[in-house]
Amino acid sequence: MRILESIDALPAGLRFVATVGVFDGMHIGHAAAISAVVDAAARHAAEPVVITFEPHPQEVLRGVTPSLLCDPGENLARLELARVRTTVIQRFDRAFSEQTAESFVERLTHGRDLAGLVMSSESAFGRDRAGTVESLRRLAAEAGWELVEVPTLERGGDRVSSGRIRALIEAGRVAEARRLLGRRHAVIGEV
Repeated sequence: MRILESIDALPAGLRFVATVGVFDGMHIGHAAAISAVVDAAARHAAEPVVITFEPHPQEVLRGVTPSLLCDPGENLARLELARVRTTVIQRFDRAFSEQTAESFVERLTHGRDLAGLVMSSESAFGRDRAGTVESLRRLAAEAGWELVEVPTLERGGDRVSSGRIRALIEAGRVAEARRLLGRRHAVIGEV
């Protein structure tokens, strides 16, 4: 898997399908979105791309550093196992957060061929999280790329999310967290 440090580093002429998110530790909701990226990329003869951020946006925007659901290296390995061909680890700072959704998409597509963008109804990017499924439908229609909406995954009546899983782990409810992760939670480090 190719790892790039900026969306600007995506190769010129690249035909790709992307998803944008924090992806701070693969869980079953992330897996569903990434599977949709891989499937859409196959349909469009394109490369599956994941765009994620470092540091975590909450750290920059709210001064809160959430615990990660898995080690960054393990997370990259899980993305590669999911058949992602390129992962962009975009530096997230105040200036980046101030981009409009339209500017972000324009920057993403500059000199490249965006075949599709995969989002859930909970997904949003750009200033004030204005880049939602609803707002991007028009952009997709005008530019000729496919907007793929994946359903929000729910378990036990609540949305599957990294925040929910973190709360379960912190509360010691690891069996419930495991169901939402789709794997055991582990801590990696030196002893």
